[in-house]
Amino acid sequence: MSDRLTTQLKSLAKSEGADLVGVAPVQRFEKVLKGHAPKDILPSAKFTITLEIHLLDNIVETLPSREYTAHTRFINSELNRIARRIAEFLEGKGYAAIPIPASRRSDKSKFMGDLSHRHAAVFAGLGEIGRNNLLITPQYGPRVRLVTLVTNAPLKSDQLLKINLCKGCDICIKACPAGALKNGKTDKEKCDEYSKKIYIIDPESRYCGMCIKMCPIGKKY
Repeated sequence: MSDRLTTQLKSLAKSEGADLVGVAPVQRFEKVLKGHAPKDILPSAKFTITLEIHLLDNIVETLPSREYTAHTRFINSELNRIARRIAEFLEGKGYAAIPIPASRRSDKSKFMGDLSHRHAAVFAGLGEIGRNNLLITPQYGPRVRLVTLVTNAPLKSDQLLKINLCKGCDICIKACPAGALKNGKTDKEKCDEYSKKIYIIDPESRYCGMCIKMCPIGKKY
């Protein structure tokens, strides 16, 4: 049952436009902050499902730009649409499924959402947290956007990815114009303050993005 349901779910997600899909058991979230774990959102949760869409490379190369900001907003909307379709699919099978909106801060003072999409992606075997403190995937590097669902459906989890993509590389750290990257951590206030200076569409969509643009993993141009 779990294999078949997981295969159906992943096929649906990819047919709707997701490039990568991963499933993680909630036990992998044991060390996340209290209030930000799957069971804090859905007490009966058994698994999380993380979906990724690859950003267009030519638009990433324009960073920092209004075009990139508009593109990420569109991709976030697409991810939320696909997550809704997955939730509808699982509800139709009699299970609970709650989508966690893409790129939404529920606690703006701490720059945090209800659930960390990048950590959910790591737990689902889709990548690792890089030195730029972003999700790095083998296929696309950090050039992805993410959305996550929490569900009590009986699914088959994916294996953790055992790889070190950032070994010996500090390009993103040197490229950060805000000096916000250090020792694998991000000074979020520094990053946010610098991004406010960038020409943007609205205050909720601030992107510098040099740590994405300069990462050699997934870079085509």
